[in-house]
Amino acid sequence: MKYKAILFDLDGTLLDSLDDLTDATNATMRQFQRNERTKEEVRQFVGNGIVRLIREAAGEGFEYLNEAVAFQREYYDAHSVIKTKPYDGILEMLEVLKRNGVKMAIVSNKPQPTVTKLKELFFEDYIDVAIGETPNVKHKPEPDTLFEALDKLAVNKDDAVYVGDSEVDVLTTGNASMEGLFVDWGFRDREVLKQAGAKEICSNPEELLYALNNHKELHREIEDYLEDNIIEDTLSAIDKLPSSRKKFLSNYVEEVSVGAQLSQRSIDDVIDQLDESFSESVLRLIDDKGYSDVEVYKRAGIDRKLFSKLRSNVNYQPSRNTALSLCLALKLSLDETKDLLNKAGFALSKSNKADMIIKFFIEKEDYDLYKVNEALNHFGETCL
Repeated sequence: MKYKAILFDLDGTLLDSLDDLTDATNATMRQFQRNERTKEEVRQFVGNGIVRLIREAAGEGFEYLNEAVAFQREYYDAHSVIKTKPYDGILEMLEVLKRNGVKMAIVSNKPQPTVTKLKELFFEDYIDVAIGETPNVKHKPEPDTLFEALDKLAVNKDDAVYVGDSEVDVLTTGNASMEGLFVDWGFRDREVLKQAGAKEICSNPEELLYALNNHKELHREIEDYLEDNIIEDTLSAIDKLPSSRKKFLSNYVEEVSVGAQLSQRSIDDVIDQLDESFSESVLRLIDDKGYSDVEVYKRAGIDRKLFSKLRSNVNYQPSRNTALSLCLALKLSLDETKDLLNKAGFALSKSNKADMIIKFFIEKEDYDLYKVNEALNHFGETCL
């Protein structure tokens, strides 16, 4: 893994705390005879400290800001874990990072006592350092709390990355001159993050884990592979021809490619399975490899209802993406992949960038659907 340390924002990144924050804010509003706020309104107010939260929630003409902030601190501290919980997949991600020896810290604009309590309650087994708001340290978007966390972890900022969910977090990484990764499952959506200048945005902890693993080297390897394998020059020439001749020559290119590959195969293997349908082939492969239906359709990212159609209908016809996903889920060799795709009327095309990326992973025997989709997305292709 590239990074020696990862600094995480807390609310909206690690913890789904919006319900408790909304309840505490509305308790404060009731206490000071102000209008209560919706959950979506509070979502927009959080991220830049409790003073801004109360100022925005109370609205113009509010004269008791300091008293309301004090009330909110006390109320929230007593009610901060009623509904709050880690987002799905967060603990599993932290476990992987811990096993890889990555140092981790929380950096939040919440008061320090609350941050410490939440860290001890939810993340004690994974995260060593928790930095919150204190009187003598400027909070985010100033970089001071990030630097304090790095000092306690004894890691240089060039060896660390900050992960957050808001425009405040984007600004913080810029002020700290640090790398940043951002998530859209929290308090801000993808468009807001993009407008703030976020370059890399993840939609679930699995994607974040892959981004943290830093696939720049992998992407360079795929670029070299595509350069060596994709037949772009041929395609470019074909594209300039009239439509009737273009269709004929495109088919010819594919037939030559597939024919050359089949010549290296055992003809006996092909003949033995000639009469199998796609669904029969999938079910045979599951048995041959000792897998269960559940692990195959989960690895393929398809639901049980769809897989039931495959199992109950010998003539089931999959979409191309479903067929490719099942090839990965079954961990097929390249020859096995070609056979199974052929049963569904598909083939891996040397003229198709997405197909060549999938072929790259199959040849490396790397069948992780999330990683394949991350690479497809990076190269501008549709995910499976």
